[in-house]
Amino acid sequence: MVFVYNKSRAMITCCNDGTRPVIFKIERIEIDK
Repeated sequence: MVFVYNKSRAMITCCNDGTRPVIFKIERIEIDK
C-alpha cells in the first residue's frame, strides 16, 4: 500500500516484519552539487 503525499515529494508506505505493521515515510530531498 503506497500513498503519495505533498505533490510526489513524499510517499507513505507500509509492510510487516512478521509480527506488527511497519510504516515508512520516504521523502525526496534536493542535494546541491
